[in-house]
Amino acid sequence: MLAVWTPANSTNLEITRYGETLARTLASTSAGHLLHKDRIELAVIANNTTAYTEVSGLIFYNTNNEIIAMSGSSESGEHFPAPATLGDTITGYVSVVLNSQAFEPASQLWRWLATFILLFIAPAATVIILQISRRGNRSLPIVSVPEAKAFEPQQSFFLTVNLHNQFALNAQARQQAVEDALSMAQEVCAIHHGIAVEAPSKGVLLMLDRRSVSASQAVCASMLMQKLLEQFETVGRFRCYLSEVASPDSPVEINTFGFAELSEIVDIDTHMTLAALSKSHTVLLAEVVYKGLAHNQQAWAEPFTHPLLDDLDGAESLYLVKELPVQQQQLIDSQGTLILDFNQAAG
Repeated sequence: MLAVWTPANSTNLEITRYGETLARTLASTSAGHLLHKDRIELAVIANNTTAYTEVSGLIFYNTNNEIIAMSGSSESGEHFPAPATLGDTITGYVSVVLNSQAFEPASQLWRWLATFILLFIAPAATVIILQISRRGNRSLPIVSVPEAKAFEPQQSFFLTVNLHNQFALNAQARQQAVEDALSMAQEVCAIHHGIAVEAPSKGVLLMLDRRSVSASQAVCASMLMQKLLEQFETVGRFRCYLSEVASPDSPVEINTFGFAELSEIVDIDTHMTLAALSKSHTVLLAEVVYKGLAHNQQAWAEPFTHPLLDDLDGAESLYLVKELPVQQQQLIDSQGTLILDFNQAAG
């Protein structure tokens, strides 16, 4: 009964976490529009964001606290403000108003049903146990249970694929774009050992096995992902960031590993932000990946700078790969053609 009726996470905590995260994300992605006072682009972002049932309203302010663009209602609900900055310069502010009713807990019907079932079977179970005890049968059968395979923590390559134009798409188109990217990510993981996980409404995440995938192969996998997304018929536009993450086990050995589990071991919002800073048809590398490349392979990348990097805690040196040597590019082209042809034939 205690397990059934123990409350889940506090609704207020969920609202606060959702509101603060959304406000910071919108502030970071809209800093340039606020600097140029691009009312049309800001209005599009506001309209797409308020399409979510959890968001009642969204307001963009300039540095004089004057409204530049807004959508929805700001009269009711809790406000979550966040400054938009480029480097050390504040270009404006974002205020998100959440619909608290969307965070109300679900129906308690299942709790009542579980309670009645427990109350019904408890007396019968007690009688059965007493009868067994009176016959002196107090032993339990010995069941052989195979030992669970112990986890072997390791560093794994972590490819973040950000849906760059997510705020320009409606909810249905955004979900379809993420599903398209997940389908292509699974094809990449079939070649380079790993797993692909959906990041709802944001993109996809790939973990590659570092024991069977080298740093150069991880870079090639990232460029292959870009090629597939470029040629696949999808409305999504994507950006990539390749880093490393401490995995609880080899990605190929993890059978049940989803977005919730990934969120516990890596700051996905920061990785999505870094991916958004990269350019189309390129891949942004963390310093640890760059150092894992052979000396001649490091020539593939060039140092990358951006004003927003100063605002990210613990930001390290980054490198950008724009193109690969002919040999690697030909391999990627042949792999991409094979995958796309197979998908068209299967479709």
